[in-house]
Amino acid sequence: MRNEIKFIMLFIIIFILIIVSINLLTPQNKDNIENNISTIENGNTIDNYIENNENQNIIIEELNRITYKEGFYYEEIGNEIKEKITGISFPSEFDNQYKSINYEDLKYINIKHYDFNGNIKTGEIIVHKEVAEETVKIFYELYEAEYKINKMVLIDAYNGDDELSMSDNNTTCFNYRVVKNSKTLSWHAFGLAIDINPLNNPYIKGNTISPQNAGDYINRKLQLPEMIDYNDLAYKTFTKYGWKWGGNYKSLKDYQHFYKEGILNKSILKKVT
Repeated sequence: MRNEIKFIMLFIIIFILIIVSINLLTPQNKDNIENNISTIENGNTIDNYIENNENQNIIIEELNRITYKEGFYYEEIGNEIKEKITGISFPSEFDNQYKSINYEDLKYINIKHYDFNGNIKTGEIIVHKEVAEETVKIFYELYEAEYKINKMVLIDAYNGDDELSMSDNNTTCFNYRVVKNSKTLSWHAFGLAIDINPLNNPYIKGNTISPQNAGDYINRKLQLPEMIDYNDLAYKTFTKYGWKWGGNYKSLKDYQHFYKEGILNKSILKKVT
């Protein structure tokens, strides 16, 4: 008799639990489930996750990001970066019929660096895709040695104005522009030149100094901090990877300037009117 009572009570408890579970499935909950199923079918769940999840960088990395070390990676030019650069460093339309650069030719790079106060900062540049990997490696080596870079943001923060960027001692790379006082495209127009601490390492040709506020750094014999010379780590590291230095120019000196030949035919630099 006792066993029968226990069995009946167990049956009643199970029955109650079933009723409660059914009641919890309200019309609103049913709608939510149907909406979730519809969202998954439409492929929107991944998009919403990328936009809203605080771990969205992991998703992006799976799509197009290549990470070398923590904080050091390169990736395709995404929509957010396109919005920042189009019409500034990247022309919204080209003023000649020869379009020499595409978004697909470029890579966005994120790195870490030490500023002049010894603080660790995040830096960003855009380079040609063919030098993206080695560029990340170069800046990682500089970071490991605690080499100081004052600032490193896209030149679009200065509305593409090279003089303003240099005056603020900002390290940059890609900017679709011609060489100063010429009609020849710069290596910067292809993401194949990087200017390091330009205020400390100015462009000098005759009486022309750029940036104009770099007068204290004209005399290279002073060997002031962050002045690039043959003993400087930036010079040693860039040249180790096959980059050339503007400090070796004969008719002028461009101490900030490292550039990579052999990626493009030099004749392409003349394709501007």
